[in-house]
Amino acid sequence: MKTSDEWNTQAAVDRVADQLLKEAGGDLALVNGNRIATNLGMARANQSIYTKLDDWKNRKREEGRQHMGDAPADLRNAVAERLKVVGDDVLDLVTGLAGMAVAQDRAKAAKTEALLRDRISKLEAEIAEMKEAVEIGELKHAATIDELDQERAQAAASALRAERAEAKLEELRCQYDRLLASLRLAQAGGRPLPIEADRKRACEIPAPAVDMSRYDYQD
Repeated sequence: MKTSDEWNTQAAVDRVADQLLKEAGGDLALVNGNRIATNLGMARANQSIYTKLDDWKNRKREEGRQHMGDAPADLRNAVAERLKVVGDDVLDLVTGLAGMAVAQDRAKAAKTEALLRDRISKLEAEIAEMKEAVEIGELKHAATIDELDQERAQAAASALRAERAEAKLEELRCQYDRLLASLRLAQAGGRPLPIEADRKRACEIPAPAVDMSRYDYQD
């Protein structure tokens, strides 16, 4: 539990002493330690209260409080009226400055928000462009794949036609060899071989190379 010396601070003594001084009409002599102690909830003043009271009185004397009774009677009222006007001016000034600060902060916030919105719009546009570029790239990739598939199909068809052409060429060579063999037998006075046997034998004989580029044929 706190002692009186801990919670009866200089600020607490000053506050009570100021109130007592006002009640005493500005007479410092009427403000004493016991009255302060009673207001602070103590039975009587101790040395700590008196020390703080002396400090307060010294400050009041430096402010000329003990001579307040010597001032002109109407001075206090005149100054009070003037302070009211000044107080209103000060109130207007403080309110105006506070309002101006708020307005400036709002303007800065609005400017920052506008900059951020502009930046966000640019970023969104860049993202849209990148998405479009990706989509175009995907379409081009798909088209390339289709073209590659078509080229592969064409290559396969060409290979098939080449195989068929080779087969036809081989057949033509066999027929040529068969006819040539029959012709030689006829010239020698011999009897031509039967067609099947002749074909088999003729196809076993190497035939001379034939330049097929001179012929134009279709499947």
